[in-house]
Amino acid sequence: SGAITSWPTALITQPEATWTWTCATGGNGWIYVGGFAGSLASKATVSSIYKTQFASDGTTLNAPTVATPLPPGEVVYSLFAFVNYILVGTSLGVRFTQTLGLIDPSGQDTGLLKIGPIIPNLQEAATKPVKCFTANQRFVYFGWSNYSASPVKATTTCTGLGWMDIST
Repeated sequence: SGAITSWPTALITQPEATWTWTCATGGNGWIYVGGFAGSLASKATVSSIYKTQFASDGTTLNAPTVATPLPPGEVVYSLFAFVNYILVGTSLGVRFTQTLGLIDPSGQDTGLLKIGPIIPNLQEAATKPVKCFTANQRFVYFGWSNYSASPVKATTTCTGLGWMDIST
């Protein structure tokens, strides 16, 4: 009658007891999933983006492995695949990542991610996470929440869209 009688076997056992999965996206042959362990208010929080892909028989996924860790205290909230890039919405803003396999001269598609700097920069740190993305042509838009409550020189609280031009 449609009731689940057994769960599928887990692909990995996360060693962190408090691990929470927060987001996922597909990208050039890989599936990326992000999560964190620890308290959201703690500088000791650990967060990583894992990668997986379909097994050669196409019926299951391979066990996920870390594509990139985030710096301690920074938490991943959203992922967005765009062209050959993965954008990461975090507790500090946005990170633009490159999929290393696509630029690897050896031709191996490793699925690893090379993270870029935080947008906005650390001198203008956001106080709320980036939780959504969308794109149109060469522009990527992301959701700002309470951005001007950060040390930016603004007199009122602003919430809305931020944008990036990926050609620059």
